Amino acid sequence: ERLLLQQKRRQAGDLEAHDLKLSKQTYQKISHEIDAIIHSAACVSHYGKYDVIYSTNVLATENLLSLAEAGEDIDFHFISTISTCMYINLKGILVKFYTEADVPLVDNCRA
Repeated sequence: ERLLLQQKRRQAGDLEAHDLKLSKQTYQKISHEIDAIIHSAACVSHYGKYDVIYSTNVLATENLLSLAEAGEDIDFHFISTISTCMYINLKGILVKFYTEADVPLVDNCRA
């Protein structure tokens, strides 16, 4: 049975920068201490400079995914709009997206 702990960690950093602009020591420490990343940062404007929107939305997500890959068994929770996609195949793992209309069973939330 899985024990869910109520511990949360916040870390100041720059989502758009390589290694989140953290020292190597801090980056490695975080990647070995956390078990989940919840990513909801985004630029949701439909208008603006492409490089700003790209940096905020794409680079930030890639950098957080790199942090997740640096550790072991880190769950990545990406909060976005339904218009982004419904499911993707990430390195052979089917990743499903849920909306507020879905009520998944707790046992089904983890592969």
